[in-house]
Amino acid sequence: TGDDGPMAVVMCPSRELANQIHTQAERYGPIVDVFSVALYGGVDQSYQRKVLHHGTHMTIACPGRLLD
Repeated sequence: TGDDGPMAVVMCPSRELANQIHTQAERYGPIVDVFSVALYGGVDQSYQRKVLHHGTHMTIACPGRLLD
């Protein structure tokens, strides 16, 4: 996290799949001390940037938003 960037990037073809994976990551992440963020279109981009800026272990994203 922090300046190092995420340890894993999960690319998803759809927003729905990204959301499903992120839901499970949030469920199990605290058990293994892993923080995740989902990046996909249709959601406030400034909020996603803010969360990403604070650091993440795993980034779950759709290709379009990852390029944004």
